[in-house]
Amino acid sequence: MKKYILFLFVSIAFIMTACSGEETSKNDNSLSTDDVLTAFEEAGLSVPEPRDNNHNCDDLGCTALKTTEAVSIYQWPSEDEAKKNAEYFDYQSGTFTIRFNKSHTADGEIEYQPEPDKQSYKDVLDELVSSQE
Repeated sequence: MKKYILFLFVSIAFIMTACSGEETSKNDNSLSTDDVLTAFEEAGLSVPEPRDNNHNCDDLGCTALKTTEAVSIYQWPSEDEAKKNAEYFDYQSGTFTIRFNKSHTADGEIEYQPEPDKQSYKDVLDELVSSQE
């Protein structure tokens, strides 16, 4: 009888632990670079010529990379990884970093097409990430 009670107690504890982990594990990993791109588009921000560049993540350590002519969206395996790599990008929020892309004129001068409203991209990303918390 004691073994049965012990087994029942351990089983209940295991089930409760597993269930509580599901509730607390929700974070911005449920978002994707496509979600960020869509949020930028819906906010009226420029995201011309979007393309997947996930193959570059093999060398970088990111989990996904969506590139446009205006901005590149990187997703990292964790927020800690994103923060660790943030110094190489223009902005970090949650598991995402973004980099504003530059184009060059014929004489090599840097030129944005058009100059992006960087703060708007940052605000949209922050709002999207915080909506998942």
